[in-house]
Amino acid sequence: MAAYAYGFSAATKLTFQSDSDLSVTNDTSGVVLAWMKSGTVRVCRYKEDGAGSPVDTGLSTSHAPSITKYADALYLFWVTSSQKVQYTILDPVTLRATRIETVPIMATKSGVATAIFKGKLILLHIGKTSGIAGRTIYQMSYDLETNSWSSQDSSVSGNQSSKDGPAMAAAGDLLFMAHRGQTDGAGGNTIYYSTNSGGQPGQWSNNKQIASARAQTRPGAGAI
Repeated sequence: MAAYAYGFSAATKLTFQSDSDLSVTNDTSGVVLAWMKSGTVRVCRYKEDGAGSPVDTGLSTSHAPSITKYADALYLFWVTSSQKVQYTILDPVTLRATRIETVPIMATKSGVATAIFKGKLILLHIGKTSGIAGRTIYQMSYDLETNSWSSQDSSVSGNQSSKDGPAMAAAGDLLFMAHRGQTDGAGGNTIYYSTNSGGQPGQWSNNKQIASARAQTRPGAGAI
């Protein structure tokens, strides 16, 4: 499918192709987009004066990637064929991967969501098993000061389950999460949302349905 990006003063069509949803993060000189094409992660920097050329990172992924800026570095996350989540800090000039790391403990059967909140990188994902049992939403966090991930991959509070990966954004003093339902078929296309003021897995509010909102793919979320 074609991918489109919208700039700062007027809409601009980018003619690159994508096999997945776009992930977007702010950058010093604009925004950086990440997506999946032909099983690899592609990235592109978009400035107010136009878009750069898409970069094929050569990183193999089975689902849409997630990109976020944390402590002046661009963190890129993707899911391997073995359901592990890997990440790298992109070179700020070339947008190529540097050292590749693996998120410990966790595995998932869908793309992940990432956001920065209260000085930590928050990661949301669903489980790895088939059926309803693998649709619970889990949370991990990364602390830059200690250079470490949380010791547990914890399920979130608020009755949160989804048939594919959730979306997340931080705005002000709140984290926002949106996701589809947990059942197969059209019945699971309802979009739900919840908020979190503390950033911990057990602090998500009970999910609420967005009236009349339906989606055939995972939703997106962003903050301005």
